[in-house]
Amino acid sequence: MAVHAPSLGHDFMSDDGKLILENPQITEKGHLHELLTTDWFDTGGASRIGYYRPVVKLSLRATWAVAGDRAWAFHLGNLLGHAVAVFFLALVLVRLLPPIPAAFGASIFAVHPATVQAVDIVTARSDILAAAFSLAALAALAAYADTGRRALLVALPLAALAAFGSKESALLVGVPLIALGLERRLAPRRLAAALAPVFVVEVLFLAVRSRLVDRKSTRLNSSHANISY
Repeated sequence: MAVHAPSLGHDFMSDDGKLILENPQITEKGHLHELLTTDWFDTGGASRIGYYRPVVKLSLRATWAVAGDRAWAFHLGNLLGHAVAVFFLALVLVRLLPPIPAAFGASIFAVHPATVQAVDIVTARSDILAAAFSLAALAALAAYADTGRRALLVALPLAALAAFGSKESALLVGVPLIALGLERRLAPRRLAAALAPVFVVEVLFLAVRSRLVDRKSTRLNSSHANISY
């Protein structure tokens, strides 16, 4: 929190203007259906790039509802999200390593220069939320492997779904989940039972995403091609 605190004094930058300040899905009441069913770059016009990140849009909408156009509030949201991601990483590492190396590893992630852009650019919140929810899924699996608490099997696909809705890179979270399950020596049947809901949710998410975003993007690109021709 201390290392990234200077970001609280910064203004909006990069894509923040288009995706937040000029986006009625974020700044105006209503539009909730559009927010949940449109492309990340769809701000009520025709801009689409084939990304579907409703969780991030919802978080930006919630921030605007509380604080309006105050840039510091959006930066605070990013800072808190990053702190949560660090927390879940620590929960994973502490089950893999002794306490001191685990704390050191989480601390490196907390302050590493590679995190600066994600924390300081408001619309890079997609990176923060994808990381936080992916790490939450990993923490849930690690805890389940060590404790056997079945309630964690409910949290696992929910966290994964939130990660999928935050950024496309989170769709690969199954790879580290499988690796973590093998490292924790989960029996193949237990590991398959734990991860099956995650992959079912992922397939359903991809189906919805394709229907809502990819088809619209294809139509838009075809329209642009015809106009250009």
